[in-house]
Amino acid sequence: MKNIMRIIKGLSFSLYNMSRLKNRFRLLFSYKNNVLDPESFPSIVQVEITNRCNLKCTMCPVIKSERSKSDLTFELFEKIVLDSKGLCELLVLTGGEPLLNKDIFRMIKFATKHGLKTWLATNATLLTPDKGILLLESGLDQLIISFDDGGKENYEIARVGANYEKTYKNITEFLELAKKVKHNTYITMQCIDMKTTQNSTLQFVEKWSPYQVNTFIKPVVNWSANKQNWRGKNFKCDKPWYWMTIHNDGNVVSCGHDYDQSNVLGNVKNKSLIVIWNNKKYSDFRHVVCETKKDNELCNLCEYVAPRDRSILKDIGLLFIDMSTISKLLVTFGYKKRNWKE
Repeated sequence: MKNIMRIIKGLSFSLYNMSRLKNRFRLLFSYKNNVLDPESFPSIVQVEITNRCNLKCTMCPVIKSERSKSDLTFELFEKIVLDSKGLCELLVLTGGEPLLNKDIFRMIKFATKHGLKTWLATNATLLTPDKGILLLESGLDQLIISFDDGGKENYEIARVGANYEKTYKNITEFLELAKKVKHNTYITMQCIDMKTTQNSTLQFVEKWSPYQVNTFIKPVVNWSANKQNWRGKNFKCDKPWYWMTIHNDGNVVSCGHDYDQSNVLGNVKNKSLIVIWNNKKYSDFRHVVCETKKDNELCNLCEYVAPRDRSILKDIGLLFIDMSTISKLLVTFGYKKRNWKE
């Protein structure tokens, strides 16, 4: 109940205007009716703040990527925000490890200034008290702290390069700080449900219960399922209609799983986000998704299945609840990874 009250407290009525309502309707109508040119704007924009990381986690595709390592510039981030404001409802700030980008706090403040909610995930290895204060004062809407706590040995097997005791100290000091500093950040302690943690998820929830945070056991997603069309013909991914992914070099790719840029749909350095979102490359990609991905190797090998089935009630929710709130509800109530046969 405390988490629900925090979600309600964090509601931003600036996200509830006629323009955003019309955009949500267009997105929902386009997805359900296979409209390839939705004449809309993505409600979620995922921005790769950096593709650098200080760890080599066993479940992460970043360590396999062949792209050169660099950070998103503040100037390019400014353009993304200015292109997004007014219709986009949530900026998902990802990496790599976002705290490696020295401009991350300026970026969050800039996005907040222009009415955009921000979401950030960190492995907490760099979450010093100084950075913790800057995060809490930046206007960040949602913070995910990924700590796959299966004990010291299992943690350091999965999170290669991390020190269990140091990371745990960083987190506890930050959470104590969050009790004292006035902020509106919705904080979630996240543990990925995998082999090294499967026997300790209950202890994970209990461990963080004394703190004023949400806890979430996240289903692991295989980024390369190595199966052709394993979901069957009735599955249709929702991301091409709701979600835009932008890499640190400005390239827009099909989704967050396209970490090696196999399907580039445009570049925000020379085109606006709305032009890219409605261009022919994006339309062609949506057509492939509608045709059960038979011509797209990236999608064929992906294990992603939307965590919620569509229904009239949930469609109404997508129309009248903003994506920032929806993302909080998902990590608060949790979800199970669905089998396509269900």
